[in-house]
Amino acid sequence: MRSEARMDNAQTLLHRLRQRGVILQAAGERLRFAPKHAVSAEERELLKRHKEALLAILTATSVAVQEAVVGELRHSSSPGPRRGYAGPWPDELPGLGRRTVDFFDACADCWGPGQRWSWVRYGGVVLCLTCALHRVGATR
Repeated sequence: MRSEARMDNAQTLLHRLRQRGVILQAAGERLRFAPKHAVSAEERELLKRHKEALLAILTATSVAVQEAVVGELRHSSSPGPRRGYAGPWPDELPGLGRRTVDFFDACADCWGPGQRWSWVRYGGVVLCLTCALHRVGATR
């Protein structure tokens, strides 16, 4: 019961931070967030208190996105018609618009040492494949 309460509190904290545009990522056994100035001292303490649950949530999300990418790649390489024009890339993202291609730039949702780059944009927002699929999963 106690771990379920921690998970609920961690999800609430994660949701509250994301609503304000704070990006929270699991980096091994560490939590990384940006922008730093957008997180209060009280929220930093909550991040420490709920670190284990937050890492579990963020890791589960990452695994789900990775599995979605692998599944889409398998589907796109199987015989028969491909879904969409560009294989696993969504043709459109709700709230952003249709996929376009432009100059190579940093993904808007990735940050830090492992930041990915892409040619793909949705309504002018540069997204790598993983982040585009994550946004599709977040809207379902």
